[in-house]
Amino acid sequence: MEQDQATAGPARRARIAAIDAARGAALGGMVVYHLIWDFAHFGLVAPTLPFAPATRALSHLVASAFLALVGVSLALAHPRGLRRDAFLKRLALIAGAAALVTATSYAIDSSEPILFGILHCIAVASLIAALFVAAPPWAALIVGAAAIAAPFAFASAAFNPPALVWLGLGTLSPYTLDWRPLLPWSGVVLIG
Repeated sequence: MEQDQATAGPARRARIAAIDAARGAALGGMVVYHLIWDFAHFGLVAPTLPFAPATRALSHLVASAFLALVGVSLALAHPRGLRRDAFLKRLALIAGAAALVTATSYAIDSSEPILFGILHCIAVASLIAALFVAAPPWAALIVGAAAIAAPFAFASAAFNPPALVWLGLGTLSPYTLDWRPLLPWSGVVLIG
């Protein structure tokens, strides 16, 4: 028996095709980027290809797309203010996946563990972006731009110790398989 639309409860919002297409393109870019690393590992392409400027640019483009989509999705999922339970459930999934990535990276190669990769950045940046869900869009844009500029303006060796390096204000990058420090990358989430 079909329910009358008036009594069916809250309507589910239609998906936005452009956002789904952007997610698909970001996933495709991620696959290509990781295949380059795999091909280099197995000797099918030059071992330096993963470090080539074009490959690094692809890495940053794909990461930027994912992080901007985090911000867009957060805004779309919480148009009337933060829905705490839904947000915390999503955050727990992302943080759990980040912890699994860290544990797996230690098991595979403890010399270059992933301590603050893209999933870690998404989790922490989501907490920051949640503060801006009910704020005017210009506030997130300003803080996002400041976050992107911060490493260029405030880099210091004082932020190089392992306990602080994840902030992204240090002068050295850690030896790791995935590295997306909070600054500047959280700025992309806020702008999204």
